[in-house]
Amino acid sequence: MIRILQDLTHFIGDYADQIEGAVNALAALDFALMCGKYADDMIAAEPILSERHRKTGNPVIKLKEARHPLIPQDKVVPIDAVLNEDTFAVVITGPNTGGKTVTLKTIGLLVLMAQSGLHIPVRSGSELSIFRNVYADIGDEQSLEQSLSTFSGHMTNIIRILRDANAKSLVLLDELGSGTDPQEGAALAKGILRYMIRKRVPCFVATHFPELKTFAHVTPGAINASMEFDLRSLQPTYRLSIGLPGRSNALLIAKRLGLADEILTYAGEEIDPADMKAEALLDEIHRQHDAARKARSHADRMRSLAEKDQRELREKLTSLELEKEKILAETYADTEAEIQELRQELSKLRKAYVGAHLSLQELKPLEDALKQSERSARTIETKARKEIHEKTGQLEDRPLKIGDKVIVRSLGSGSPAVVTALDNDRNEAEVQLGALRMRLPLRDLIRKGESVEIAPPETQPVTVTPAERQTQIFHESPGLELDLRGKSTEEMTDLLDRYLDDAMLSRMPYVRIIHGKGTGKLRQATRKFLLDSVYVKYIENGKDAEGGDGVTIAHLK
Repeated sequence: MIRILQDLTHFIGDYADQIEGAVNALAALDFALMCGKYADDMIAAEPILSERHRKTGNPVIKLKEARHPLIPQDKVVPIDAVLNEDTFAVVITGPNTGGKTVTLKTIGLLVLMAQSGLHIPVRSGSELSIFRNVYADIGDEQSLEQSLSTFSGHMTNIIRILRDANAKSLVLLDELGSGTDPQEGAALAKGILRYMIRKRVPCFVATHFPELKTFAHVTPGAINASMEFDLRSLQPTYRLSIGLPGRSNALLIAKRLGLADEILTYAGEEIDPADMKAEALLDEIHRQHDAARKARSHADRMRSLAEKDQRELREKLTSLELEKEKILAETYADTEAEIQELRQELSKLRKAYVGAHLSLQELKPLEDALKQSERSARTIETKARKEIHEKTGQLEDRPLKIGDKVIVRSLGSGSPAVVTALDNDRNEAEVQLGALRMRLPLRDLIRKGESVEIAPPETQPVTVTPAERQTQIFHESPGLELDLRGKSTEEMTDLLDRYLDDAMLSRMPYVRIIHGKGTGKLRQATRKFLLDSVYVKYIENGKDAEGGDGVTIAHLK
């Protein structure tokens, strides 16, 4: 038995390198799949890793709807944490149990997760710079009996942080200056903040000192932030508001907890009336801010619903228009076929009369009747079209001209084509649909009542002969779609920039950009480039049949 095991061990040992490589590959694959599953469970997004601001060299922190990864999703309150281009220190104030500490932990954890290659629980489009170090002094236990040892412990950590931190570090400090005399603690906190701002060290600081609110308001490089508080329910909302100082609301919280009214009255008498007025003004500012945010949220929802209804109505109207035009075209085609049959019969009769040496004058009544039938058919068609236009609110018929947007009935597509040339002698038009150019009979085109300028404004509907068409110059279309799958961000930027130039010169109304789904990095970079382009009016997701999230439709100006 031992010999068999030894032989097997020697046999396996000959493949040790291959086995070790396979195990390492399986471990890496398992880790990647686990990261993906974790991101899916958190409904996480890939952060955009950005360079620092070119002007100031400050890092970029733009976390949208950030959530603490360890708080259940049905309980966590998303926050927006932003470090502006000219800001180094964000001073967060607000009530106890209001979420200041959780905010600091959320920012620190998400930065470290992003730098570890993980997706983070934020809304798509969030940006972060790379930090060499993340330093934190966060006390988990808060007590009314703060001792010198507690203060000493905090100061030891802060001294070590200040010794090592630089402009490429991120510093998170909780309850800065606490644990000692309030006046000295506030002075010490302002000194530390002033030092970090001068050293250009980005930091988020939580505090209760009212002096730091004034400091952040008047000091360049610092900004106030607050944890919001609902004065009606006397409950924290846990939302972070950048730009507004917070209120401690200690008396209101004490009242909610059951402190006697008499004691609260005594406490209120000890507060400076000027401070009371400032707090009242701050309360009003917060109320107005809450009302504005709710109104903006409501307006966003209503706009989204209106845009959805508009899209659905436009699709229904287009479908109805196509159906009515189809019925009208079929009716007209049947009439044309009957007239053509009569014309053929009349031609046969004419030949027979000529062969029989009879007078053709006897056929004149038939020819007049045939012409009258043609006029009647066209009159009926014109009347029917006018009724359709009146009922659907569309423009009355007029002759097509160069630049008109039309729908090609035979293609059954709602995508508009543009008339690029007309041949009235043959009742034909040349149209461009994306990269495709076609010659089609006029009756196969439905005018949409819109035009694009591809001819001088004074140009009237014209007839283009074959010889003239050879001399007419069109900018070559780059095609309706651009496939960027598999491209790097740098390749995408170059390709998309040239493609948009060509699309604008070709006067295309919109383009379809294929970037795929994948990790979402290329999609985010592509959409950011499109939104920054001077050519793009707005963008939207592709429909399910077009590729969904893997495709972006860019409507051009």
